[in-house]
Amino acid sequence: MLEENVVRAAGVNYRVALKEILHCISSAGFTPARGLQITGSLKSFSI
Repeated sequence: MLEENVVRAAGVNYRVALKEILHCISSAGFTPARGLQITGSLKSFSI
């Protein structure tokens, strides 16, 4: 968090699109998914 705060304070704004994140996870041989702590459910993404 400290590094993120310092970079943000310097005015750098960098975002990665969800589609790109999912692609990277899939390319690494993993299944992208989002876990929900409240319900304990798991949502898988298909590309």
